[in-house]
Amino acid sequence: MLLVWVFMIVSGFVWLAEGSCFYVPQPPRNAYGCVDERGEVIGRGKTRYDLDSCFRCTCKRGYLDCCGIGYNAGTMRVEGCTLKKLPRCEYTFVSNVDGISECANWTQN
Repeated sequence: MLLVWVFMIVSGFVWLAEGSCFYVPQPPRNAYGCVDERGEVIGRGKTRYDLDSCFRCTCKRGYLDCCGIGYNAGTMRVEGCTLKKLPRCEYTFVSNVDGISECANWTQN
């Protein structure tokens, strides 16, 4: 019974999670790996980083597993600041007041 309650509590918080991952189903008998949106083949078990779209995709058995990197990694907010996209999927936060000065109240891990 305890497990049922734990499951109900945890599943109630799923709607709070924000991220940018998705799966792309692949043909079941694809012997070469996975085919991405550009038509390029990614070998099974291999990972490709796309710094143009800021996604990392890994070919798994039957599907392509893609997640955002950098500014596409999920929802980020800093009070009084706006996210500013930089080259190669990097980002910073700038003040809402002038749109130029970096916010002092955030750190990138």
